Amino acid sequence: MATYMQFTKVSELTKLERLNNSRNGNPRFHVTLANGQAGKTKSDAGFAYAICNNWQGKPVKAEFRITQSGNIIFTDLELSA
Repeated sequence: MATYMQFTKVSELTKLERLNNSRNGNPRFHVTLANGQAGKTKSDAGFAYAICNNWQGKPVKAEFRITQSGNIIFTDLELSA
């Protein structure tokens, strides 16, 4: 049985909040999309270095998973064309 479901959506990034760094010192964010999806970026993910505040209000392609406990973890986030 799968432990999570994986999704890819294109939606506007409505809110971006910087969180404390991961244990290894890498950046983490709390992301909220216009379609209502909200969650944290994956710990120690390389794509988090590319995220910046001017992405707010722009469409992004978001890959995320929903864990069994219902948490949303973003595994990739990039500006959409």
